[in-house]
Amino acid sequence: MPFTLPPVALLYPHRVDIWRRDEENQADGERDTSTVPTRRATNAACYFQTGESVKGPQGFIVDESDNLFTLDIVRFPDTADLEAGDVLVQTTGPDAGHFWEVRGDPQKRAQFGQFLTVRASRTPAVHPTIAEAY
Repeated sequence: MPFTLPPVALLYPHRVDIWRRDEENQADGERDTSTVPTRRATNAACYFQTGESVKGPQGFIVDESDNLFTLDIVRFPDTADLEAGDVLVQTTGPDAGHFWEVRGDPQKRAQFGQFLTVRASRTPAVHPTIAEAY
């Protein structure tokens, strides 16, 4: 019997909104960050793989997903449009309403089909336009 992929809902159970600033390179090579971010995607399917540490008290596993210095892995279908600096707003699950910033460029992976992997960290400060939308 040939292998078939499970439905997208099983592979990517989480949903996020993707926001991006349209930054134009200025003549002096600096990036213009004064532009207002725009919502690039709504309820994009993804899978959060949050960090855990076994260095907690008495050997308990400590969830580090809310640690600002932890880079978590987020997987998207390979059709997702992502760039470094994009802001992800989780819209489902227990972390709904939390903001994540993409760190570095997405990496394309081939394992049970094509998908994109990005590293993201939770960020408390986002542009007011994004914060007001939630």
